[in-house]
Amino acid sequence: MTRYIYMEASPALKGKARQFSRGYRKMAVVELEDGFDGIPKMISERARGVKRVVACSTEYVGKTDRSAGLRTHERFIAMRDNLNAAIEAR
Repeated sequence: MTRYIYMEASPALKGKARQFSRGYRKMAVVELEDGFDGIPKMISERARGVKRVVACSTEYVGKTDRSAGLRTHERFIAMRDNLNAAIEAR
């Protein structure tokens, strides 16, 4: 049975941008293949067990509830819950 998970990773940045990337997070909702147990190693459609990446965003996660990263995190968690609930309702 297909299931959806929320994944988070630090973005891969190069050069001088790396020192300023401490607060950035890459967030995604991922659909897993049938029968795959576990968590994929990366946020990509090429990763083993990933059927497709439903939504993906890289945002700055600040300290307050108004930061774009925290709002995106909450939105992706709600999206994952809605997608999994729709599967269970079938």
